[in-house]
Amino acid sequence: MSSLHFLQKGTGPVLIFIHNGGGFHQIWEKQIDQLSTRYTCLAIDLEGFGKSPDPLEEPTLEYHEKCLSKFIEEQNLNSYVLIGNCIGSSIALLHTLKNPDKVKSLILFNICPGIRIYETPLARFLHKKLILSDLLKDLIGGFIVKAMGGRRERKRLPALLFGKDPDENSDLFKKFKEVYQTDKQKKSRLLLLQNIESFTTENYFKAKLLKTPTLLFWGDHNKIVDLKEGVRLKNLLKPESFCVLENAGHMAMYENADEVNEKIENFLAKHIS
Repeated sequence: MSSLHFLQKGTGPVLIFIHNGGGFHQIWEKQIDQLSTRYTCLAIDLEGFGKSPDPLEEPTLEYHEKCLSKFIEEQNLNSYVLIGNCIGSSIALLHTLKNPDKVKSLILFNICPGIRIYETPLARFLHKKLILSDLLKDLIGGFIVKAMGGRRERKRLPALLFGKDPDENSDLFKKFKEVYQTDKQKKSRLLLLQNIESFTTENYFKAKLLKTPTLLFWGDHNKIVDLKEGVRLKNLLKPESFCVLENAGHMAMYENADEVNEKIENFLAKHIS
């Protein structure tokens, strides 16, 4: 595994931001701009995304968590808050279960449900069959990469990431539109899809092990991971607070930044001295 690219801003207690699959550290810009006045903000690009190198192994949840642990070791950190979105939330959650004494608080958005991202049992079954067959995986994988660059996909994304009324003129929307057509992005999204089962929450999470104060956000117009899945995971994790963000999608931290920042600041003030 290689060193991760990251943005650092501010001074104070450390907050580590981990983006979603297909994302990049800039999704957190509205949080970093405000929180960096009181905290040290470190926003990473996961391997395969942003300016970080491609993964050297299959990018499973375990692999990404090891990359995060290596980054934290390189920064010589022993106390920090983890803030994640989707697979970033899953990585943060697994790391917390392994390092409960170091992670002081968890702030999670839209936790990746792993194989349950497919809503029907048939779709989950077909996915597993596909992954078990290297030949099928290569053949269909090539088709998927080609489809990612097609007109239909360009029209569908990045609007799928945003909520009820996407602002196509926003900086983040334009950034996604630009990045989603790169070969690196297509390859990394395919690899993530092929390893999505490793992110299934029930595979690694045991409620009795999570003692860390946790704030969970979910957009009520999330088109990637529906709110009903958020409610299910809320009941599994039992966070200190569960906040549903009105009209927001998978990029709720950007779309509803004022509300999100206020709740984060109040949560951190309560738990971080």
